[in-house]
Amino acid sequence: MCGIGGIISRGTGSGKELSFQVDRMLDVMPWRGPDARGVFEAPGVALGHLRLSILDLSDAANQPMSDEHGNVLVFNGEIYNYRELREELAEVHEFRTQSDTEVVLAAWHRWGTECTKQFNGEWAFALYDVRKKELILSRDRFGIKPLYYCLDGGRLCFASEVRALLASGVPPRVKADRLLQCIKFYQIEPLDSTLVDGVLPLEPGTNLVFPLREEALRIESYYTPADMLTSAVPEDPRQAAEEFGALLADSVALRLHADVPVQLMLSGGLDSSTLVALAANKERQRVKTLSYVCPGSSADESLFSSQVAAYWDTDHERIEFGNNDFFDIFDRVIEAQDCPTHSADHVARYLLYQQAATRSKVILEGQGGDEVFGGYRVQYNVFREHYEARLGVRLLMEMPPKPRKSSIPRVEEFGKDYWKRYRKVRRVTQELGSGHPYVDQQYMTLRNSLPSLLHTGDRLQMHHSLEGRYPFLDHRVVEFGMSMPVHHKMWTHDKYILRRNVDARNLLPREVIWRRDKKGFCTQLQKCLLSSPEAKKHMYEVFREGVQQYPDFFSLSGLEKLLEEQYVHGVNNLQRLLAVYSMLRYMEKNKVQLAD
Repeated sequence: MCGIGGIISRGTGSGKELSFQVDRMLDVMPWRGPDARGVFEAPGVALGHLRLSILDLSDAANQPMSDEHGNVLVFNGEIYNYRELREELAEVHEFRTQSDTEVVLAAWHRWGTECTKQFNGEWAFALYDVRKKELILSRDRFGIKPLYYCLDGGRLCFASEVRALLASGVPPRVKADRLLQCIKFYQIEPLDSTLVDGVLPLEPGTNLVFPLREEALRIESYYTPADMLTSAVPEDPRQAAEEFGALLADSVALRLHADVPVQLMLSGGLDSSTLVALAANKERQRVKTLSYVCPGSSADESLFSSQVAAYWDTDHERIEFGNNDFFDIFDRVIEAQDCPTHSADHVARYLLYQQAATRSKVILEGQGGDEVFGGYRVQYNVFREHYEARLGVRLLMEMPPKPRKSSIPRVEEFGKDYWKRYRKVRRVTQELGSGHPYVDQQYMTLRNSLPSLLHTGDRLQMHHSLEGRYPFLDHRVVEFGMSMPVHHKMWTHDKYILRRNVDARNLLPREVIWRRDKKGFCTQLQKCLLSSPEAKKHMYEVFREGVQQYPDFFSLSGLEKLLEEQYVHGVNNLQRLLAVYSMLRYMEKNKVQLAD
């Protein structure tokens, strides 16, 4: 796990001038690579790298890395099947390191852009092909690792974080419709745009090719929605459960491999508990586990996480939110996220990863299980509406009640002239159209909701120089899950095939396996905020200063209504209040200009 940045230019600018700008890009994200730093320069191109050492800790594995043909690579991520690929490529390449970075270079030389189809992993890389004089950017299938770019005529800049592009000279202009999208739908980063005008994310499952000698830029998809539906899944539930169990166990085993300490996040839910069981079942020593607990909260899962830790005798640690200054940490979260955020839970995650970083450089998390196998309210609703009666079954899962949210004041009431011009702004979504409601909903969740969760995880983890790995997002696991018949995924319980496999192998206590209650990430932070008059006063001061700076955009009276409803009438406006608060903090720090 690392940070990358670079510039390629068809116009003016020597390699030395470009490398100076790339150095500034690396300066603003040092947490991504505290172990080594390097910059490659050549006429018209400069590539920079910050290293967080995970595999082959020697200096020989530092980047930028070049091969015997002169090709140069800066790489962020992990290729989990690199040992198998290395064995195959050893026939045509003499390896000098034990790193997966060198495997990427060798794979590129053999297969070109088709090499990405060979990789099982998460990555964002930039490779300069010295013979063709072109730069190739690539991002993994599901967008686990971030990669942004900005195209300005004959010049392309790219980086792991948007802040690095701003440091290279990209102006911090923001369009009003994107601000509204963030505050109205809490959609910080759709797949095809960012908050900053002109800065784009490279979409998951794509390669970008920028030739120095031609005007054309090519963006090519190597992984399509149809690829997710290609797995051959047995009709027999028992056989399907066995095959899936073997696949997930292999995914966990691949992600446990590292030359540094590894630990697992254990919430007490089915997904993280299963990963702990599979890891502990494989390793010959006690695995490290870490839980965030909320004693006294109805959402607390510490009973279950403690059961799992005891069941496998893990080296278990628990942390809980203390009497911290919420807004002090929330400001650090906004800085780490490199964008506004709406969730108080991100403060708890920040503290969780901060603690995790004291014991390891790598963590395994259960992200992806809900998206791929149906663990959200919306998927329960689709199943109940379209499948329950036909299958003759009743889903027993229970969700906590939704908190009462305000219908007034509407977003437009605390915005002014700019907001009125964008009243019809819509949430950006991607749809599959498979003809099967459940599969379509899975895809919607995977493509529209998962990216923001991965964004949060990557930024908060890497801010503490911590690598996150997600066994449920192994592309083989995703394809198996997406291709399964609905009745394998959901029956009396969600993730039915996973529960059957874990139960048959006695991997977890049955109280954990067959839980009906579904809980979200547990914190006491909302309660702390609502009981604090200082919090209300602090938010008001930030709102007042923001309105003074952007008088055409925000209405102080509308924001006062939100605060009044929240603190006097008990209506849940907290997400929207934090979204506005973090937006103003982000705009202030980055000296944001409204693009239109």
